[in-house]
Amino acid sequence: MKKAFTPITQFICLLIALAGLLSACQGREKASEAGELVFRIGSPMTVRRVNSLADYGYSTLAMLMTHDTLVRFDENLRPIPQLASKWRSNENATEWVFTITDKAKWHDGVPVTPEDIVFTFNYLADAKVAGYPWVKQFIDEMVIDGQDVIFRLNKPYSRFLSQGGYIVRILPKHIWEGISDPERAEDDKLSIGCGPFLFQSFNMQSNQVIFVKNPDYYLGAPLVDKVVYTFYKNQDVLTMALANGEVDAFYKYASGYPPGKAVRLKNQEGITVAKAPSLGVPAAMGFNPHVALTADLRVRKAITLAINYKRIGDSVAMGEAQVPGPGFVPASFPCFAHMPAFHTDIEQSKALLAEAGLIDHDGDGILETPEGEPVCLKLIARSDLFGDKQATKLLIHDLAQVGIAVDVMSADLSTWMAKINKDDYHLILFRATPWGMLMGPGYGTGYFDSRTKGSGRLSSLDNPEFHALCDEILATTNPDRLKELYTGVQEQYASQLPAIALYWTNNLYPYSDKWKGLVVNQIEGGLANRLTWKSLRKKAGAGEAGS
Repeated sequence: MKKAFTPITQFICLLIALAGLLSACQGREKASEAGELVFRIGSPMTVRRVNSLADYGYSTLAMLMTHDTLVRFDENLRPIPQLASKWRSNENATEWVFTITDKAKWHDGVPVTPEDIVFTFNYLADAKVAGYPWVKQFIDEMVIDGQDVIFRLNKPYSRFLSQGGYIVRILPKHIWEGISDPERAEDDKLSIGCGPFLFQSFNMQSNQVIFVKNPDYYLGAPLVDKVVYTFYKNQDVLTMALANGEVDAFYKYASGYPPGKAVRLKNQEGITVAKAPSLGVPAAMGFNPHVALTADLRVRKAITLAINYKRIGDSVAMGEAQVPGPGFVPASFPCFAHMPAFHTDIEQSKALLAEAGLIDHDGDGILETPEGEPVCLKLIARSDLFGDKQATKLLIHDLAQVGIAVDVMSADLSTWMAKINKDDYHLILFRATPWGMLMGPGYGTGYFDSRTKGSGRLSSLDNPEFHALCDEILATTNPDRLKELYTGVQEQYASQLPAIALYWTNNLYPYSDKWKGLVVNQIEGGLANRLTWKSLRKKAGAGEAGS
């Protein structure tokens, strides 16, 4: 006799069947995830919106992941092709020709064309996007000839390959031409580039941005399927995540891992710490030549003699620091000018201050000006930079040894920039990033040339001899002459003291030793870069892909 199924029995059977189907689907989904090669990066950076022209954090990720430039630079600062398969300039660097590949496509399938390149340069200048005023200052016209884009400049510009070729991330004309205000634009289409990864998602709650590989990337698809960036507000939590294997590597633009936090990771099983001499200056102090006291070169020299550089470097960089020289530019640069390192000489410092008319008349340990005012220098530090707090404490101690009081203000980035723009400081702590060191004529000149303003530039050197050096660098393509000119730039730093490095250092980059093929490229900020994406893979026996 056949047993009849009641409605309740039928419903229960249906649930059981659905549960089995759901379980099978979930199993396939997990298998799919397990089959992916996922690289996880932990970062202390901040991303608030997916707009590469309006959000600094996302702009950095776009540079690494989604948006290509005409050229890139490898870890040895040699230019390599990207959207431009080849390039050339005339003898005096007033005309540059870039041949654009016909193989690149935007992530929505539309071909990349020379028109996109011309559009990008015009758009960045016309929309007054921060950092691009030079476009109209230098470029007279852009001409398209087949796949060639010809830039005709109004003056020699030997650095155009880096400024125009690398710094400008090419935008899809068909996406951006309808956007009049890039600062306010909100649209997922803004993430479309032509790079090796596609933007997948941004979750503010989980502080994650996820990119998936572009299988049609014209220079070859990456070997990893997915890259997940997780942003940590606390460096200790990020260190724990690295130690526990929750993330595979660290990234922060223009920064190595804080040496004090890296101590634990150096001895952590399963962690490798890559090291590279920094192409930037992680801790520097600028002098304001436009205000009383620090306008006097004798006072600036006296301050350099009062500082205990080794103690600051040891305290902040934990054995990775070197005592700097007065030429500011670190020894990792090819045209480094060898000079004696800074040294501490309290008595000579006091003598220079006395020569400048600064004397402690009342015996309270603080110098007075000829007008009887106590010598108190306003120092601006950045609250977001690792090591500034410790360096500030040591600087206060060192300057007190020669009778200089210090009034410290710790400021966020926007306030810090406002103080520079208003000349509202005597001393200012800053860092010079690897890319910042290449701005303008290079070798740090972009920070100090008084003819350049804004975006954190000190603009403190108005010496005609320095200006002449910068101008000739831009007009020179001869390597031997460039070396002479860059030596002259460093000699200007040493004699005029617009700023000093507090220490030079090695940058540290921790990552899981389950992976191989990672390359340090400081121009792109560390281990996350286009060279790494070409070679990154899991080591044999390092666990399941994506685990």
